[in-house]
Amino acid sequence: MKKIFTLLFVLTIVFQVNAQKNERTDHFYTMSGFGFTFPVGETNDYLSAKFSNTLGLNIALGPTGGWFLYPKVNLHAFKFDQLVPENGNPYLVKSGRSTTYVANLNLGHRFTKNQFSYYGYLGLGGGIILTQRGDVNQTNGHVLLRNESTTLASLETGAGIEYKIGTFILFSEMSYWHGFSKLEQKDFNLVPLTVGFKTDLSKVFRKN
Repeated sequence: MKKIFTLLFVLTIVFQVNAQKNERTDHFYTMSGFGFTFPVGETNDYLSAKFSNTLGLNIALGPTGGWFLYPKVNLHAFKFDQLVPENGNPYLVKSGRSTTYVANLNLGHRFTKNQFSYYGYLGLGGGIILTQRGDVNQTNGHVLLRNESTTLASLETGAGIEYKIGTFILFSEMSYWHGFSKLEQKDFNLVPLTVGFKTDLSKVFRKN
């Protein structure tokens, strides 16, 4: 965990040192991304990466577009291996499914150099984690699968790079997501890797 935080911090400092303070006029745009979310540390014991989707906004907080708000919603899917049996149910689900629905509100800073921009961000959020459980009918041997929901608060920090093409921006970012609660009596830490595009909607809200 410390190594990931250190890497993201160093990347942000490097971006700041090497980037020019060019002004940006795209002060409001939507983002859509997809990729993979990798469990790290103890989380590898019960989750395996599948895919992830992200939707969000970038809202500039100044005339140059340096500081910005970054609200986003993430859907992460995983393969799930249950480690801890439920009370009264000794059976464990293996190769099941887990899905997370997470919302974060981040504060970021962007540094622009020509068509490229580099940014880092930090924020808090929370969400719901669904994990599959199995109930076995001892009479007929049937297994009934159901979803168990867990809520938790989170901390996210990340860094990314953008390339602007007209009103569209291609981007790639990496973040570190830490849950403040445990799952399966173990830590819950993720590293999402995302690529996608952002669409400039500034002209829609700009006054003539």
